Amino acid sequence: RTVTHMAITSATGISYAGILRNGQYIAVCQSLGSEALGGMPQTAMLMPSPVTLVAGDQIIVRTEA
Repeated sequence: RTVTHMAITSATGISYAGILRNGQYIAVCQSLGSEALGGMPQTAMLMPSPVTLVAGDQIIVRTEA
């Protein structure tokens, strides 16, 4: 599968989100939103470049309580 768009929302604040491969971030999500802080932009869901996922890739999201 190839990821071209990613939008992450949470009930609290978000520090960062991205795709982790072998301990290194290969892509960082630029469209982050918090329901507590008023939502997120709907126009910035594109990833910096398309990422083809391989076995073992992880989507990591760090939220703040």
